[in-house]
Amino acid sequence: MAYITMPPGHASVPLPSSKFWATEQTTQSWDSKEPVKVNSDLLHLDQGLSSCWMDEYGLHPSSCFWQGVTKMMIRNVPARCQQEEVDRLIQVITPNFETRMPRSSSCKCKGYAFVEVDSPATMQLLAYFLWQARVPTRQSNRPLKIHPANLEVKSMSL
Repeated sequence: MAYITMPPGHASVPLPSSKFWATEQTTQSWDSKEPVKVNSDLLHLDQGLSSCWMDEYGLHPSSCFWQGVTKMMIRNVPARCQQEEVDRLIQVITPNFETRMPRSSSCKCKGYAFVEVDSPATMQLLAYFLWQARVPTRQSNRPLKIHPANLEVKSMSL
């Protein structure tokens, strides 16, 4: 498990396991080259994330990290996909949502979108609906990758 190391006095934030960074159980502090022991709370958080995180699909909807979430990041959106296509997919679950899909200078989708809904219960339904889903109007073989966009980890002590 890799960690984002914060300045002194702040907690280290664990990252889910990925093929893009090495798996480590220690972190480097900002002011020394010695590894810092990871707090047991962080290890527990690490185990919770890694057991529900999949590189191909994102964070599983059954994860406790979806509780209280109203904003989701959707990745692996095809480059030529229009916002209306994503909107139609989400409207299957709820008519009350807001979508943001950043575009490059050539007006292509940057490959991700943000969806905000009015309640955590609606987000939970949407997460289950989008888990392993693909944009039906596109021929992409890559499933959408979902995770909370406003994930906040509370009450972490060092």
